[in-house]
Amino acid sequence: MSAEQTPLTADVRELLAAIRVTLDVPLAAHHSDDRAAFEAIRTRATFVRGVLELADGGYMSVESMASALRRLTADHPIAYTPHTPGGDQ
Repeated sequence: MSAEQTPLTADVRELLAAIRVTLDVPLAAHHSDDRAAFEAIRTRATFVRGVLELADGGYMSVESMASALRRLTADHPIAYTPHTPGGDQ
């Protein structure tokens, strides 16, 4: 059975893009930075969860959620050398 799908609005697409960028944390280039990479993804995932919980309570608009996630990513950049494919470990 095929159900008709409702297209996503532009603001929902922006929110999904912001979530994807926020959670796109690269692996560390050096094993000594693995802890920093783990902390970065943990912190960002916790923040995404918090933003989504506020939305569930009706406290934030979709636009403000996307803005908050973009701000988090800008305010908390990756502070270690990211792994690049083909790079030395």
